[in-house]
Formats: sequence, structure tokens, C-alpha cells
Amino acid sequence: VQERSWIEATFQKRECTKFIPSAKDEH
Repeated sequence: VQERSWIEATFQKRECTKFIPSAKDEH
């Protein structure tokens, strides 16, 4: 069950990183 948790977190983090590349650069 925990495996799915970390997998989901990694997936969300990956999407966030792909979606927050400009925000990090702007900051």
C-alpha cells in the first residue's frame, strides 16, 4: 500500500516539476 503512495507522490512531483519550471526560474 505504501508503494502506491510513494509512486503517486513521485508522479505528482514529476508533474509539478514539469509544470513549475518557469516559476522556479523566475524565483
